[in-house]
Amino acid sequence: MLRHAAARASLSARVAQLRKTNGGVKSVGTLKEEHLPNGERLYIEYAEDCSRHPHGTNTVLRGFARRGATMLSIDLWISAGAAEVTSLAKDMFARFQKLDVAATIE
Repeated sequence: MLRHAAARASLSARVAQLRKTNGGVKSVGTLKEEHLPNGERLYIEYAEDCSRHPHGTNTVLRGFARRGATMLSIDLWISAGAAEVTSLAKDMFARFQKLDVAATIE
């Protein structure tokens, strides 16, 4: 999928740039890719130690889902671990699958 490849490159570049410009970044995990029945998630978790976020964990996530002609795109950068962020994205995907798009347009 083209968007998937673009998201992979974008996430890697975003975290590489962050690592160069933010001395507080202490470690960066590997890019994780998950193909789910109702979508795809790509994410990277990293650790930072700075005055605003001492001993902190952050995750950058891109997610995509499609239901017919309707598409969902998620772009999260949040101060939480990968487990919490992927759970949040899973809930978003589930809600998207249940969404009655026609009812929201009327």
